[in-house]
Amino acid sequence: MKIHRYILLPNENEARALIDRIDQARGSDHWADPNINPFDGRALVPWNDQYLATQSNLIDKMETLTFDEAQDQGWSFGYFAGRFAKARIKLEEAQHIRLTLDSFDRNPNYAAYRALFFGLLSSLYGVKEALRQSSKMLGKKAQAWWDGKFEEIKADPMLWLLYDLNNSDKHSISSPLLRPRMNLYGYKGPAPSGLIISGEGVFVAVDKGTPRERRVFFDGAEATFDVYLDVPVLIHKGQDVSGVGLKGQLDMAISHYEDLVFEARRTFDQCA
Repeated sequence: MKIHRYILLPNENEARALIDRIDQARGSDHWADPNINPFDGRALVPWNDQYLATQSNLIDKMETLTFDEAQDQGWSFGYFAGRFAKARIKLEEAQHIRLTLDSFDRNPNYAAYRALFFGLLSSLYGVKEALRQSSKMLGKKAQAWWDGKFEEIKADPMLWLLYDLNNSDKHSISSPLLRPRMNLYGYKGPAPSGLIISGEGVFVAVDKGTPRERRVFFDGAEATFDVYLDVPVLIHKGQDVSGVGLKGQLDMAISHYEDLVFEARRTFDQCA
């Protein structure tokens, strides 16, 4: 059922009292449970203008919020809840993208790989930003915790390189350090006119000479394919991780942010 707005109450008790009045007036099944703000304890009651039209007198002069306004003020909706729900959502994005990168091991497509790689870095940046903002809302103790954790990220060469690559890609016309590498043993896929086999994959350019020009990549290459960071040495947590490959390095970065989010939840959200 569509929710048109949310009725704002100062606390859970008053929200439940409003829901009880709605249920009594409707005389049927339970309408809803309140959504409690994890930062300040205010509560929302969902509202549908048509379905609850005859109960509109119960919310006369009460303040309401839109879905976007509620999110901006710290409420979460969906599976992830609590003070670090947004950080968990962005972390899950990075986890999903990382799994998708495995699909290119034998189906070279550098364009898609690159797009997903920088999407993953953007998601990790989103984890960092969500942790920062939630910690700021929680006060000095949480903010000091986050400031210390961010200094650890800045001091770790691998974590900081990935963070900096995200910024560089957004603000520079170059694509530094990221390189594709393909070993081709044969190709048994489609062979349309204009087929190009390169270190970026097997593709044709379509819609050439138009605003919609792009490349279409084909499977069928008998190949190994990987993408790497062109840096001589990369250190993470005091260890040389240059030899583990880009996906191994991404696994380590994701693991670091997983631990950060879990520590934040365990310390400031009373959950494990």
